[in-house]
Amino acid sequence: TTFQSRTLGLVSYITHTIAQLTQPIMSIPVVDVSTESIEENSAVLQQIHNAFTAVGFLFVRGHGIPREMIDRVLEEAKQFFSLPQDLKSKYRRTANSNNNGYVALLEENIDPSKPADLKECFNITSLKECSYPDTEVPSLRSVAQEFFPECCKLALLLLRLMGHALKLNVRHPAISLG
Repeated sequence: TTFQSRTLGLVSYITHTIAQLTQPIMSIPVVDVSTESIEENSAVLQQIHNAFTAVGFLFVRGHGIPREMIDRVLEEAKQFFSLPQDLKSKYRRTANSNNNGYVALLEENIDPSKPADLKECFNITSLKECSYPDTEVPSLRSVAQEFFPECCKLALLLLRLMGHALKLNVRHPAISLG
């Protein structure tokens, strides 16, 4: 079946990738963004610069999103992803859904030259345009509507910090919203 061939392709890709590792896996940089005047803190900006130029990503600490809120989001996600496939598929992302909705395991392929992505997700890019599973997971909508703005604020802060770290014009409208 297509699923089996994709799975075999993915296993082959992972095995090949692991075999190609010649350098030790480095640790993930941790950057605390909770300090006052974060955008003027040269040590933090240098950490961000180093993380993105040397490793490619970082772990953000002190982001201000309450642990309780994160736990609620994770619980709602757990409820959604434990639903039977046919119920999750009712909320599948469509071509005109503005990237909102459910994406099944091995359905998405960010890099066409590689096997399909080993993930399933429920994308929310617009609170108003998203089709929520209100019947199956009744509180997902309210939790998402509380969490989404917090994530947007954090994303804008990180964009500004990356801009400062790279010595770019951070007054650009795309990153000065909110």
